[in-house]
Amino acid sequence: MAISGAISPSTQSHPKGVASTWGTGWGTVGPYNQYFCYGNGSSCPTLTGTTATSRGYSYDFFPCYTETFTQTLYVEDHYSTTEYLHSTATEGGSQPC
Repeated sequence: MAISGAISPSTQSHPKGVASTWGTGWGTVGPYNQYFCYGNGSSCPTLTGTTATSRGYSYDFFPCYTETFTQTLYVEDHYSTTEYLHSTATEGGSQPC
């Protein structure tokens, strides 16, 4: 049975100083292992052995120049079925660095 996962929005764009936000969801048979990695690689919040089927995330990027970051949602269910989903966020640059 394929795991069902979702991340929304699939793409977003903000001027500097505005946080990017995402809603994530998944489901088949729990418990689940889930992580969501922000595009700059600085953080991968993890849920291990959770019965939750959704979670929201928010992150402020502060690039020196306008940059697009790709986030990754990974979910593994009770049967070790996995799914990877991606979303992008473009953040306006902030000068001076």
